[in-house]
Amino acid sequence: MNLDQLQALRAIADEGSFEAAAYELGVSASAVSQRIRALEREVGQVLLRRGEVLAAVTTEPQPVQGCAAEPLGSMRYVPLASPALLARHAAGDVVDLGAMPMMRYNAKDDLQRLALSGAGLDVAPPTHLAPSFDGFHRSVRAGLGWGMLVDAQAVEDVRAGRLVRVPGLDDVLVPLYWQAATLPVTRLVRLTRAVREAAQRTLERG
Repeated sequence: MNLDQLQALRAIADEGSFEAAAYELGVSASAVSQRIRALEREVGQVLLRRGEVLAAVTTEPQPVQGCAAEPLGSMRYVPLASPALLARHAAGDVVDLGAMPMMRYNAKDDLQRLALSGAGLDVAPPTHLAPSFDGFHRSVRAGLGWGMLVDAQAVEDVRAGRLVRVPGLDDVLVPLYWQAATLPVTRLVRLTRAVREAAQRTLERG
């Protein structure tokens, strides 16, 4: 089980269809289908029933009807920008975060605002939308704006110098929860166990 597979499952739960999930993730519907099939083979369980998601990773702590929710840990998001973008808006160690363009995933994406408010900043920088997971990452790397990226998925770009931290901003931790249907048969036991193991490897506790 890998992060791409869990993100595909989460996107289907959020968006309601393979096509909408594919658009959000910036991949083809076929790629989303392949990730779900691989996940189902791995856990030995059909995860979609009549277009309904039986389980998903979500940021919502309150279980939907017929499901149980349990905390998995927190995903760390890091404020990152391309070196060129940062250089254009920095004077020494001070960055003009009111002028440096900022990326947003969509209208619901408040991660960048959380980072700014955490630093005591009330600014309205130029903002660009990139409503797909891969597109957001590529936009930050291309220097269109700074953004909050998942730590584990940005580590190679940081090591290679393609992305650097935005000075003055802290990381944001997003709690994640596992919601699974409370079926009378233990059909989701293997999947839940695998998700817990994956969470222990990739998420932060406490």
